[in-house]
Amino acid sequence: MAVTRAVAELLSLPEPSARFLVALFSAYLVSLLYKAVCARQRAVLQNAFFALSGLWIMYFVYGHLLWHSLLDVAVVYALLWLFGGTRFGVLLTWIFTLSHLLLGYYEMIVSNEVHSISWTIPHSVLVLKLIALSYNLYDATKKEEEVTDDIKETALPNMPSVLEVMGFAYFCGSVLAGPQVCGRDFF
Repeated sequence: MAVTRAVAELLSLPEPSARFLVALFSAYLVSLLYKAVCARQRAVLQNAFFALSGLWIMYFVYGHLLWHSLLDVAVVYALLWLFGGTRFGVLLTWIFTLSHLLLGYYEMIVSNEVHSISWTIPHSVLVLKLIALSYNLYDATKKEEEVTDDIKETALPNMPSVLEVMGFAYFCGSVLAGPQVCGRDFF
């Protein structure tokens, strides 16, 4: 791609690093587009915008390796749909997401790509989001005497839709490198 090649040459960076940098700054442009076009639309359109724009950013940087994040979102959504806000749902979310991420780290080490721009960078942010989502659903099931002020602020009493979870997972402002966004604030 001409833009990423030019940025790579200008900043003396490898092209994958330049692509990451261009995508990171393009999130600002996507945010401006959201503000101009979608900000006052229905929630379903806003979530669709966040999901599609975040998926585009991820595809721009990582290409077909986007499947890693799609797999985690799909599996965690299924786990949370099946087990809801239970300890078992939280445990399975931890096990699956962290196992997948650790396998990615292992693959990087074995292939000697330890210092490259890899799908594991945004995936670590996604893992934190998905684990937090499972905890937020679990926290809503706690008894009143177990509930702290923090839990009251973050607990999710209802399972979000698949489009809401996709919008949350691929929110353009944090899809590549964070920051962590609380599910309750997003939904």
